[in-house]
Amino acid sequence: GNVAPGAIREVVPGGTGEVWTIPNPVPGTWTMVVDGLDQEYFASVTARSDLGLRLAIGTPIDDARPGTEVPLAAFFAGQNGGITGARVIATVTDPAKRTLLVEMYDDGSHDDGEADDGVYGASYSATAAGDTPGLDRGNPDGHGNGFGEREGGPTTVGSYTVSVVGLSGADRREDEGGFAVDSVGDNDKDGLDDGWEKSTGLDPQNSGDWKADRDDDGLIELCEFRLGSDPLVNDTDTGGELDGSEASFDGSVCVAQADPTDPLDDRVSPLTGVSVRPAAMSGMAHVEVTWGAPERGTLRSVDLYRSDNGGPWSLVVGGLVDQTYVDHAVVAGTAYAYRVVPVVTDISGVDRRGTPLESSVVVATNDPYAPAGSVLINEGADVATSLEFSLTVTVDDSEGDGDGSEATAGTPAELLEMRFSLTDDFTGAAWMPYADQASLTVPAETQPGDTVTVYAQFRDPSGNVSTTSLGSSDSVAYQP
Repeated sequence: GNVAPGAIREVVPGGTGEVWTIPNPVPGTWTMVVDGLDQEYFASVTARSDLGLRLAIGTPIDDARPGTEVPLAAFFAGQNGGITGARVIATVTDPAKRTLLVEMYDDGSHDDGEADDGVYGASYSATAAGDTPGLDRGNPDGHGNGFGEREGGPTTVGSYTVSVVGLSGADRREDEGGFAVDSVGDNDKDGLDDGWEKSTGLDPQNSGDWKADRDDDGLIELCEFRLGSDPLVNDTDTGGELDGSEASFDGSVCVAQADPTDPLDDRVSPLTGVSVRPAAMSGMAHVEVTWGAPERGTLRSVDLYRSDNGGPWSLVVGGLVDQTYVDHAVVAGTAYAYRVVPVVTDISGVDRRGTPLESSVVVATNDPYAPAGSVLINEGADVATSLEFSLTVTVDDSEGDGDGSEATAGTPAELLEMRFSLTDDFTGAAWMPYADQASLTVPAETQPGDTVTVYAQFRDPSGNVSTTSLGSSDSVAYQP
């Protein structure tokens, strides 16, 4: 059509292409349109600018086998160095012409070097496209007929193209590149590359591995391999939705409704935390488990599992609609951990399997409550004329913490311990048997006018230690 004024045309030797150079282009946005070529072609545009974006594709891990992770990096820079705070997105097109958007980050946590240096990083793991033949639909299990005859995709891996776009304010820059992945073989003809099976703990000689689901996320190994998700992590992108909730297997192909490697497209978010604490009622141990609702989506229900002393998970109760549970079926002295498996309703009203959340370990005890006490210096005086302090101490170890549980007598005072310190970290302070009266010598370097604070702490035979609060400390002014 319209040739840009002053454009210079150069034909590539061999006649396979041509290069047009436009010197001193008018400032603004330029668009190249290629039309009327009745053949396959490749076209690109580059420009000299004081703002540039450069794509770098790292060496694929594990000798570029299918299912490997490929590092991507982009350097976004201007006259004054790296451009920070930009949005950088890579689009990867696989051999089957499917595209995947990969968000890139400059946070120091995505193989991008230092945070805020203008280098943006990410990784692409869906590298299994086209690496093996498809499924044999003539076999009842859809997986091979013993003669290696299968229909579906190509038998070798093709090239992956990568285009990256950087957006910073009104500025936009692009770059592109590519990589290839080779198969190391599929010895058992199960659709899984041998190298991928070995690296994830599967047996390349076991043709039944393809239909396993080791992470219990509802997505079989074949789909984990094809889609680039982690077969040992139930929510690869930690976005809040299980891999099997984002994708499925229809008996012949893996279908992704969302990308299990991209947290941005998860339709629900994770629970906002799970906490556990030991409690007791009338001297009988129980454990209180509490979990927070997701920020995106509505919590419909949870299934609660428990592990005793590091053992296997077992279902405690299913279909809970509350956000707390009191587990009375515990034994004092046993260590417990809890797993909360949620079902979350998304904005469209569809229930999604959410990411399981595990608690810390808690030890059940018949006495989880710490004693509480107070200390007075010189019977509550405001001023001390001597560095020898007389301390008056009180303590209470009634069981219960104000949550409605029945208070019991707890540990008698004579079985408790106490210690004192001039700092609230109690460094070097020794425990001693509890007594109503005690004495403390303040260091001789204390100067007139200094305020001296004495902290008290109490411990019961179960090892519960009081927390430092206003009631367990007292202060005086030293005025000799």
